[in-house]
Amino acid sequence: MKDHKILQIITGLRPGGAERLLLDLCTNLKTNGIKTLVYSVSPLNQLYKNFIENGIETNIVVKKRTLFSFFQGISMIYKRIKKDEIEIAHAHMFHSLVAALIIKIFYPKIKIVFTPHTTNYSGNAADKQGLNSIMRMNFMRITKSLRSADIIFDTTMRSNFLKDNAFVIPNGIDTSKFMKPISKNKIFTFICVGRIDYVKNHQVLIPIVKELIKEGYEFQIHLVGHGILYEELKVKIKTNGLTEKIHMLGFHENIVDYLLESHVFLLPSLWEGMPLSILEAGASRLPIITTPVGVIPSIISTNEGYVVPLDNFKETMKHTMDNYSEALLKASSFQKKVINSYDIEVTTRSHQRLYASLIER
Repeated sequence: MKDHKILQIITGLRPGGAERLLLDLCTNLKTNGIKTLVYSVSPLNQLYKNFIENGIETNIVVKKRTLFSFFQGISMIYKRIKKDEIEIAHAHMFHSLVAALIIKIFYPKIKIVFTPHTTNYSGNAADKQGLNSIMRMNFMRITKSLRSADIIFDTTMRSNFLKDNAFVIPNGIDTSKFMKPISKNKIFTFICVGRIDYVKNHQVLIPIVKELIKEGYEFQIHLVGHGILYEELKVKIKTNGLTEKIHMLGFHENIVDYLLESHVFLLPSLWEGMPLSILEAGASRLPIITTPVGVIPSIISTNEGYVVPLDNFKETMKHTMDNYSEALLKASSFQKKVINSYDIEVTTRSHQRLYASLIER
């Protein structure tokens, strides 16, 4: 296995969950003596320097968001695969899968591993987003036989457009980063970590905060992240007179201290896969309030956190402030699970076993 190179193709290197997972995976594979090559098929490159700093060969082969640039990038990846006789290409997310399968047409020996990193492949054909989801599902269904393995986070992700024998490999984080004491903020602090865009649904917190203020609760919310809706959300917060309650902290590479200083983690997302932020909050022993999206209901039990619909978010936030000792007991239970089952070393070993089994075929 150590004499083989694993090529990783990803849709971009923005600071999202899939990208951060790949960084940790490649870093740990390198520690175990396995070389990985990373190719990005998008101009998004915020994490590029992190890959380079960790000694991971990383190439951004698509410089512009054009079809011509995309195919240019595919050609570059194909030449590297052929030159080094690489046996496995691991595609992360949909556009990377398209690139990998085009390469397979010209280099049939390559074995394709695919991780979708999301469960949101259903949709209504009446809207553009839904139509795109349906088209992607059909593409994945038609190309099943061309892939050697699919990776899912949980058995609930099994579907007729992924391989029947898809491998279950949950996401993982470096739990050791979160094992340090730190004092909590004096004001009860909710924290929400993630890119500021539609899917993360930050705007739903504005009416909730206004109602909690009316009911006399003392608290603050820290929003850590950036994204396409950052400025719009900032204006909404100001317009509603909530700048003293909701603090937009922007993107931070190291969020450990922010998590450890907070009291409760919020995730009001409309959809997810298996968000790393949930695992990071768990490792930080933070009580979690989240919507029941993606595989979250499968990994957080009622004894480990609060998995509730958006309609119950406000009442659950009140409950954690009023019953914080109970919330901490749930957080302690989930922290143990994260350390035992979702550490990056566990995830890395599972990937190694899968890669080795494919090479031996």
